[in-house]
Amino acid sequence: MKIHDMMVVKIRQYFMKHLELTHEEADDLHHTYYKNYGLALEGLVRHHRIGSCSGWSQANVDPLDYNREVDDTLELDEVLKPIPELTELLLSLDRSKVKPWILTNAYITHAKRVMKLIDIEHFFEGINCNILF
Repeated sequence: MKIHDMMVVKIRQYFMKHLELTHEEADDLHHTYYKNYGLALEGLVRHHRIGSCSGWSQANVDPLDYNREVDDTLELDEVLKPIPELTELLLSLDRSKVKPWILTNAYITHAKRVMKLIDIEHFFEGINCNILF
């Protein structure tokens, strides 16, 4: 199974559980949020976050719970393996001139997990998670 397909299943389950939606409603709302915001989480934060004044739902969505139930539960070890070409590229960098960082829209736990699975964490100075919630 591809990572995207795994994500779709986990996001649907999250929407069904926390927003009390049917399978079809969850898929429709996920598609709407993805189309409008680029991420399901962005739509959840905008319309369902704890303390939100949105009329969409009374559900209280915690972004860190979302991360724990969606990103952190993906079975990535089944699909992600080290990539020899990427390792070679990273080895070729002159680290006296370049201090590489990872920039991601994922939460830090997910980013670290992916980096570990593809065995590149030791090549980077740090991680910049561009995620706002």
